[in-house]
Amino acid sequence: MNARFKLSMSEEKAYFYLLAAIMAEVEYRHRVFCSSEDMEKQLQEMAHWLTTPSSHFGILLCGGCGNGKSTMLKAFQQLLNALHIPKPYNEGTCGIRIVDAKYIAYLCKNNYEAYRKLISADMLGIDDLGSMLGMSIS
Repeated sequence: MNARFKLSMSEEKAYFYLLAAIMAEVEYRHRVFCSSEDMEKQLQEMAHWLTTPSSHFGILLCGGCGNGKSTMLKAFQQLLNALHIPKPYNEGTCGIRIVDAKYIAYLCKNNYEAYRKLISADMLGIDDLGSMLGMSIS
């Protein structure tokens, strides 16, 4: 079994990298970045999780519509792309694929081979998980 992904940097540096990535993502979306205590706390927790050893293999971003979950996920993806972190066990660099939860359900039902390939990704960001509530995939 592979070890959980971990950034090789201090928690403080990871926090500032994540903050810069989020600010860049917000600017890319032609919006104005507004910091808040909640956002700063979430960034601290994410930076901690990304820089410390843990047996937990995932992170869940929770909240209502418009609180920045997708923005944070996309910012993390852009940060990984910018850092060019080599994969420890094969060629290439670390990255995260972001997919919509409905697409995963669709693949599971209609193209199981593609679904199995998707879920074997090193890192997978599932967006709009809440949109799956009450949805039937049978």
